[in-house]
Amino acid sequence: MKLDTGWLMIGALALFVAWLGWTVLRARGRKAEETLPEPVGAPPRDGPVAVVEAEAVAVEVVPPPPPPPPARVAPPPRPQSRPPPPPLAVDSPAVTIAQQPRPVRPTPPRFERVLAAEAGSDEAWLAAEAVTLSTAQSDAVAAACAPVVDAVRASTSHAVPVLAIAFAAGSVMRIARGELDILRSLSAGHETAPPGQAPAWLDSRAASALAAAIVAALATARHLDGLNGEVQDIKAIVAALPPKLAAQHDGRIKTLAQELSRFTREARENYASLIAKPAFRERVDEANARALEFWRDSHGRLDALRQQLAAVAAISRFGEAQAERSLADLRELLEQRRLQQGATRVLAALHVLRAALGGGACHVGVDPLQSVSASLSAGAEEDAGLAVRLRGREQAAQGDPYVGRAEFEAKRAAIRGL
Repeated sequence: MKLDTGWLMIGALALFVAWLGWTVLRARGRKAEETLPEPVGAPPRDGPVAVVEAEAVAVEVVPPPPPPPPARVAPPPRPQSRPPPPPLAVDSPAVTIAQQPRPVRPTPPRFERVLAAEAGSDEAWLAAEAVTLSTAQSDAVAAACAPVVDAVRASTSHAVPVLAIAFAAGSVMRIARGELDILRSLSAGHETAPPGQAPAWLDSRAASALAAAIVAALATARHLDGLNGEVQDIKAIVAALPPKLAAQHDGRIKTLAQELSRFTREARENYASLIAKPAFRERVDEANARALEFWRDSHGRLDALRQQLAAVAAISRFGEAQAERSLADLRELLEQRRLQQGATRVLAALHVLRAALGGGACHVGVDPLQSVSASLSAGAEEDAGLAVRLRGREQAAQGDPYVGRAEFEAKRAAIRGL
């Protein structure tokens, strides 16, 4: 009985689902028919259809007039364009945003009859001092003197074996730099010279090239060769300084040593062209000024330490506190003297480089190197006097016989060693 009732319920449910599906499908079909558009001239669905008979009527079809051409609309006025701003020149070590064009330097004028090539004697040739020239310097001399040699060879009346070119005192460096005032004055002074005074003449360009080659050879032999070895010693001294000591005064000792090395290398490699560049000489002069300021700062620190030691040495009783303070000041004094030694050699080397580039002596006040030399001598004498007084005070030192006797004796021994 229970089984039959279950099957009946399942069958009734199936019939209900079938009827429900059929109803849904029929509703969708009606909705689709209602949404279809009716054809043009189709009779209405509901009501009777009326048939109307009409006679044919001829109708003249007039074509519509052509549409007027579209009005030409003027384009909107363009906004006035402003001229672009000039490029901003901003240079950085890595990127250049915009670079202004470099101004074209005018070609310097050329003057004739600047230096005379005169006939020389064999005795003067044998008595002259030979100067060693590099390959580049020899080529420069040969190129500068080639017009003179050719002119002498072409002349039958001036067949001389030795030619001598004389420079007036103090004019070699100025001619090598191509200074217009001296070249113009020499040329103007030789314009009225008689034709037979000299077999040939050097113009301003040849004279500057010859003078630059000569000065480069002399500067290399007298200054730059020795300065190269001095720079290596200075770099070793600076590298041996303790980090704390080398970092004093914003680490200027390292910066100055690096600049000295770079300037010396550039001068050795391209001296003839560098002496004609005022910018390079200004950089060397500026480094000299900073080296002198650094030396004075270091010397001021030494003077302060000497005054402290002199005050300790003047105390009547030299005990444990005085021994400890003297030992600390003596150690600091020796460290500052190491720093001053490096600063002195950097300053002297930069001064030599400045002189090799044609820098003149100081004409106002006391020469910096003379002042430095006098200060070093005075400091050495003061250090010797302090050593004598401190040695006597250490020998007569009295400490507490019961507290820290071994430490006190160790400090006295350290003072004697320093």
